[in-house]
Amino acid sequence: MTQKVLVVGATGQQGDAVVDHLLSGVHGDFAVTAMTRHPYSARRSIASLKDRGVRVVKGDLDDPSSYREHLDRVDGAFLVTSPTDGGADTEAARGRGFVDAAIEADLDHLVYGSAMGTNRLEASDVEALSGKQRIETYLEDSDLDYTVVRPGLFVQNFERQRDAVEDGELAWPVEEDTLLAVVDVDDVGMVAATAFAHPDVYGGVHLDLAGDVLTLAEIAEGFAEVRGHDVAAEHVTDDRERERFGELAAELYAWYDDHGGFRLDPAPLAALDVQPRSLHETLHRNNWVPAESAGVDDEGATVNE
Repeated sequence: MTQKVLVVGATGQQGDAVVDHLLSGVHGDFAVTAMTRHPYSARRSIASLKDRGVRVVKGDLDDPSSYREHLDRVDGAFLVTSPTDGGADTEAARGRGFVDAAIEADLDHLVYGSAMGTNRLEASDVEALSGKQRIETYLEDSDLDYTVVRPGLFVQNFERQRDAVEDGELAWPVEEDTLLAVVDVDDVGMVAATAFAHPDVYGGVHLDLAGDVLTLAEIAEGFAEVRGHDVAAEHVTDDRERERFGELAAELYAWYDDHGGFRLDPAPLAALDVQPRSLHETLHRNNWVPAESAGVDDEGATVNE
């Protein structure tokens, strides 16, 4: 039986990964509808969705009336929210509105793409986490069947520094001893699709997701191993310099500096037999190996959206 899933944010990193896994056939038979504010855009991401057989519809998280009919036509939904265009209060309101609409539509299962750190009480003071934390709480208090996926820092977020890495430098707005939990965004898609396929196992689960927990220097060493040349870590900790990563990211990583960095309990992942890719595996999968070395040996800040 085909399961119908609405994916919010399908043109972003997480949503696109979810679409890929739902359509892969590995997790079952799924029909995917992607919700976007601009379904008739000529953007490559929209064209890619349509080319893969995804139905693209118009919907705006600021206007629940724009997507209620879409929820009535599906069995499940993947939701991702962001504070980048309105802050945590707006993000929380959008998420709560979507949850209410999902309840009204009698949705079978909702998977929410959140962020690591929302389970810490102090996160309520951080703009990048506070809205997500409130949405999670709202889900917990609802009667909706749901799963929350909390990814760490996407390795893909380093892509914008590819030229700098090739020149031997990797910068991030953290102190030397701050731990960063890194994850391949594709693993978010894998977990989300698995949750839709097995809601009996994933119902009510809040899952922190990362393949490695490393300092920036250790991440730079990982890039160096894959690239085959030295890569130095640049710890951007001056307040004014942090702003080049964006205000939300600057505040978030300053908070992590003050609170011991990311924390990952591997036990829930093991209990569900979820094995996220390591940094090394993710770099290989995302073509960080130099072209001249690619066939030799395969062994050898921004806020996530």
